[in-house]
Amino acid sequence: MIDPVRRAYLLLFAAAVCALVPVAASAQGKGELAKSLRRAMDAYDNIEFGEAERGLEDAIALAQRLGQDQTPAAAELHLFLGVVRHAVSGDAAAEDAFLDGLTIDPSATLNPDYATPQLEAILERARARVPTANPDPGPGPDVTPDLSPAGFDGMRHDPIETATAGTPVQFAAEVSANTPVYRVTVHYRRFGEREYTALPLTPSGDTKFVGLLEGGRVRTSQIDYYIEASDRTGKTLVGAGGALSPLSIIVFGDTDTVITDPDLDPDPDPDPEPGGERRHMYLSVGAGSGAGLATGDPIVNPAVPIRTGLAPTPLHINAELGFYLIESLTLGAFMRAQLVLLTEGVELEPIFGGKLAWWFDNEGAVRLYSGVGGGYGFVRHTVNLNPTLDFVDTTREGPLHAGVGFGLGFHFNDYVALVLDAYVPVLFPTLSVQADVQLGLRLMPF
Repeated sequence: MIDPVRRAYLLLFAAAVCALVPVAASAQGKGELAKSLRRAMDAYDNIEFGEAERGLEDAIALAQRLGQDQTPAAAELHLFLGVVRHAVSGDAAAEDAFLDGLTIDPSATLNPDYATPQLEAILERARARVPTANPDPGPGPDVTPDLSPAGFDGMRHDPIETATAGTPVQFAAEVSANTPVYRVTVHYRRFGEREYTALPLTPSGDTKFVGLLEGGRVRTSQIDYYIEASDRTGKTLVGAGGALSPLSIIVFGDTDTVITDPDLDPDPDPDPEPGGERRHMYLSVGAGSGAGLATGDPIVNPAVPIRTGLAPTPLHINAELGFYLIESLTLGAFMRAQLVLLTEGVELEPIFGGKLAWWFDNEGAVRLYSGVGGGYGFVRHTVNLNPTLDFVDTTREGPLHAGVGFGLGFHFNDYVALVLDAYVPVLFPTLSVQADVQLGLRLMPF
């Protein structure tokens, strides 16, 4: 038999152990949540947004299993999840995550290392939505309520944050029963596209609408979209996102999937080039002038010595035909036809060659470029033989050359551009340096 004193001590010891075990488990759980938050921050700093988001979601699930989902540590996880989702999906998704955290801890604040004015503003919007002890009784029967956890007026829609290339994406939206909706449409555009494409949603109930974006269209790194519900007149009643502030889907996987079904997508280009339809061929025609070093002998009077120096090449016409290897790299063949003005008439001195050019900006109207070239042909420099002879003659340098070029093009549209071009070739074996400047039109028919 255990005496009463020893029994009392055993009961006290057991009670102490039972009290300490939850405390130890709680401390261990808090440590795990802190480690998960740190790992998510490291992933975010390394621009691994998907990994950071998954880690935070797992940590929030762990907090629920440990019974710590209503602690300040859990609120901190939700707030940083809002930071990550802002980078992935935009303001609405961030506000939704912030609201979850503030519901747990209304006094929670953003980590100072990640706080920005934009995120602080979103946090304040979420703070204004935190339920109070005496909530507003709600809108009257004629007011459309806010049904969405992300804050869309009168529409419930959970933003789609990620997708897999080649896999269909299902859109779903729900409007309030007292909204006189006639049509619900998703407007989407893939990365690099300027215009949105409309995808009608079909009713799946009295207030629910769904639609499927075919997997063949899920083939760029990002898809922007917004949803509108309209009445019979076409007036937009409620929506999620907008044309200027769309929701975004990050697409993972092989985004270069080639579409073989022409009915699914008439454009086989796997990733449209920014700045408009891609060009394939160009034709440039221009006229200009130049100057260079006259080092050869006069053609008409070879016995008359000349002083090596700068001499003009008054007029030439240049034509170039080429191809776009990629949107920013072109390869072309050119002909420079120099008009040599002589006392007896006009002679034509051609040069043939090729140029490889890199265009630095493939989106703006004004685009700079530089390149290299080479070819075969002579340059004729005009020289005055005074005082030895009262005669204007020309020299001939070349016939080989290699040069560098640079310039800019002003694009009126996708098909016509005004190009200002400078080309500086070194000629040999009759050594000389020439500098040409010309102005012309660049046509891109297809």
